[in-house]
Amino acid sequence: DELAAAGVALDPGAVAEAAFTRDGGYRAMTELLDRGLDATCVFACTDVMAVGAYAALRDRGLSVPGDVSVAGFDDIPVVRDLTPPLTTVALPLHRLGEEAMKLALTENAGRRRRIVRLPGEVVMRASTAPVA
Repeated sequence: DELAAAGVALDPGAVAEAAFTRDGGYRAMTELLDRGLDATCVFACTDVMAVGAYAALRDRGLSVPGDVSVAGFDDIPVVRDLTPPLTTVALPLHRLGEEAMKLALTENAGRRRRIVRLPGEVVMRASTAPVA
């Protein structure tokens, strides 16, 4: 919805679903490549999936970010050690846990929904090519 609101059309065929694992990322990337991927950037739902996407791209003789940029989500420590290091979205996980516990342990006080917004941060690394 947000992409559409920003004027970006997303082809449903450009999405591949898989397990949130390294092997799931590998399978999803392979599926996209088999469909004739023409995207310049792939976003994996987790950094672990992005590791699998790297492997699938490498196995097909493609380079990151030379042929395809890759980004993930989580900012797990190991992604800094990948070649190239992975661009990712970092969340304040400790604070998320604290806020979740507060919400779970407090009375609802007549409210049906409680929303706490916490900031995320895009951590730019070398797995994404600069926009021309």
